[in-house]
Formats: sequence, C-alpha cells, structure tokens
Amino acid sequence: MMLTKRIQLLSCQFVIAFLLIFPLAEVKAQKSVTNDLLDNFINTLEKTNPEKVDLIQQLSDAFIHQSLQFENEEAFQILYKAGMLLAEHYHTASAGNCLRAGLHLSRTTGNSEKEVEFHIALTDLFYRNMQIDSARYYNDEAYKLSQKEDFEKFNSQIFNDKARIAELSGNRLQAIDWYLKDVEIFKLTKDTASLAVILNNIAILHSNMESYDLAIGYLLESIKLKEQLADENALCDSYINLAISYQENNNLT
Repeated sequence: MMLTKRIQLLSCQFVIAFLLIFPLAEVKAQKSVTNDLLDNFINTLEKTNPEKVDLIQQLSDAFIHQSLQFENEEAFQILYKAGMLLAEHYHTASAGNCLRAGLHLSRTTGNSEKEVEFHIALTDLFYRNMQIDSARYYNDEAYKLSQKEDFEKFNSQIFNDKARIAELSGNRLQAIDWYLKDVEIFKLTKDTASLAVILNNIAILHSNMESYDLAIGYLLESIKLKEQLADENALCDSYINLAISYQENNNLT
C-alpha cells in the first residue's frame, strides 16, 4: 500500500514537473501538445486519491501555468475541459482556478465571446456549490458583456441562470420574470424541449406560491409539448405535479 502511494505521488510529481519545464519552443512546434497536456492531466487526476486536495491543487496549478503560455483556441478548450472535469469530481477550488485562468486568457486576448462562456461556466460552478454571491457576480458579468456585444446566443442560458439564482435566493417572482424571457426565446427558436422544461419550472414556482390556477395553466402547456415529444419520463413528472396542483387548489376552495 505504501509503495502504491509512493508510486502515485512520484507519478503526479513527474507530470507536474513535465508541465512546468516542457520547452515552450517545442510546445509551439507541436500542434497536439495542448491535447497531450490535457490527457496527462486527466490521466493523473483519475489515478490520484481524491482526498489528496493539495496534490490535486498543485497538479491543476501546473496545468494552468503551461496552458496560459498559449493564446489560441486549444488553450481555451483545455482550460474549459479541465475546469469542468474538476467540477465533476467536486474539486471546486481547482475548477474555479482553471476557469478563471481561461477567463483571464480571454480578456488578455480580447476574445469577448470566450469571456462570456467562462463567466457562464463559473456561474454554474458556484451555483451548484451554493455560493450564490459568486454565482450572481459571474452571471451579472456574463449578462453585461453579452448585452454589450449583442451575443444573442447566450441569452437563454444567462436568463436561465438569473432565474435559478433568484429562485435560490427566495425571489420567486423575479425568477418567473427571467424564465418568461426564456419562454419568448424558445418560442421564437421553436425549441420545444427547452420550452416544456421552462414552463414546468414556472408552474412549480407558482405552485410554491400557492397560485395553483396559474400553476395548472403552465403545467397543461408543458404537458402538451411533452406529449408532442413523446417524453414519457418528463410527462410522468408533470402529471404528478398537475395532480398535486389540482388537489391543493381544491383544498383552497
């Protein structure tokens, strides 16, 4: 057991050293090097005891250091992927560092579109970890930059994040307002699946506020769309919510 841990530690240290000292000139000569760096990072992370937080932090810091030597599309991609992978393994601090590094790179290279993407990723990371103030900050930054640059393709995700943050903060009416903006977008883009989900979310919020008539109306709209999609699992959930709303509404009357 001790030998296994020793080998694992040496393996991690080797990768960290490789990431830090690999010659930049040789890096530029090899187009696939960023993918190699990412593969080494992923392989080592998977072999590392998840409880070795300090070691994982060192590994991710070394990875970030090398990634920031690049100013190309691949650099953005590997920082994003590494951040998402770390988030999936619940290494929030290291994930945040990777994503913030990508955010820094997008700013220094003047890539506003990538900057919005990293803001959105950071919003989701901190939202899922219940760090609402941080989630709200990155969401606001994404919203401001997206509006300034007229990046319409990000609107639905940004609005959805604003709704989720408002809901988690206890502001249900504000959450509904943001969800309704998504309703407009998904109707225009004819995104039936997303529209059905958002209508269901609005219904649940109204139900939580005991506005059962409104909840029932949105649920019926959502169910109609889900029937078109033949989404049986989603339909089951909606029918349960509908039955509860009818029952609660009858109790009020």
